[in-house]
Amino acid sequence: MDLEEAKVVAEQTNDDELMYSIGLHYVNEKDYISSKEWFGKSADLGNLKAAEIAVSSFSLSIRVNKFLPSWEDVISDGNRILKYGNMVLNAINDNSQDFSIDDDGIESIIENMDRAEYEIINAYFQLKDYQKANMYTNEMRKGNIFTQKALLIKGVCFTSFMSYEVESQNYEYAEKYAQSAIEYFKAVRPESSYIPSTENVEITEQTNFTLAALNFANLYVHGIGTEKNVDYAYKILSSAYNKLEDEGMKEGLAEELKKYQKKLLGGYKYIGWSDNHIIKRKKDR
Repeated sequence: MDLEEAKVVAEQTNDDELMYSIGLHYVNEKDYISSKEWFGKSADLGNLKAAEIAVSSFSLSIRVNKFLPSWEDVISDGNRILKYGNMVLNAINDNSQDFSIDDDGIESIIENMDRAEYEIINAYFQLKDYQKANMYTNEMRKGNIFTQKALLIKGVCFTSFMSYEVESQNYEYAEKYAQSAIEYFKAVRPESSYIPSTENVEITEQTNFTLAALNFANLYVHGIGTEKNVDYAYKILSSAYNKLEDEGMKEGLAEELKKYQKKLLGGYKYIGWSDNHIIKRKKDR
């Protein structure tokens, strides 16, 4: 039977092996959008070979985001990567099925799952749904570059929550959010080895990185959720400035750095005015 007949039969009979074969056909044709669809259909019926390939197929569609017209599509594909990756890993751990992959294959699946979690978090962040952005990262590997990216975003989210509570004069909640933000930023400090790329759509990562540096420094310069430490705030910003490549982001940090004045006996004092109600909080208390 020809391809169109095979697709009809596969759908009508829920033949996961036939769906898997259709996926392979589309790979050979270099039609990766269609192959992704058919590997996904097969994996949804429990085919582990298809699930393994679906992880990389859906991950490719996220990386090459021209295939995905919206952030909602990124979230959808990211969740399917997590679903299929867990299918494969659970099957390997259970040793209950005649299925195995080598260590490199397992490592690839885990890395793609970590990337998926980061992409989901970033998508929710871009949609300004900060609550959902904070639902993820629980299963990510500590120290993984995608974990670092995700933690930057989560730190920004928590400082956004903090600012809202400060404006509402709910200082108890504001300090709790500030302390959470501090913990996330400390897990991947802006002066660490992670430097976001400026390539293609990843410019949003430089924006997140800059926001993280500004928010992290702001918590220390005003002593919110932590001990006040202006010198450390300056170090955060200057280090981030030196690592950034995007000129627009660097310009923003340069303006903030002008608000720090060197003291005669060493160290820095903050001479700027904050428009985010942090100083207002200090006056009100």
